[in-house]
Amino acid sequence: DLIEGAKLFSKENAVIINQLDATETKYDYDVTKCRYAEMYQELGMAELGYTLSCGRDMDFYKGFNPKMRLKRTKTIMEGYDCCDFRITIK
Repeated sequence: DLIEGAKLFSKENAVIINQLDATETKYDYDVTKCRYAEMYQELGMAELGYTLSCGRDMDFYKGFNPKMRLKRTKTIMEGYDCCDFRITIK
């Protein structure tokens, strides 16, 4: 369900996802393009963009399934080349 739901965030290429691994207990992917980050950067508000868009991701996955955990070490919003999403179910 999560993978299917992720397609909504990718609608009209709002984000481009490179799926790395998908099993019953693990979903690893990188976001390689993010229109949300581009918009906030163009507005000179990347820090606010991180808070409003990226900052809610951890709680989003816990809300989706309380056993899900997200590990992410970098985001496009912070100036990196991608957002590295590593989701596990414990």
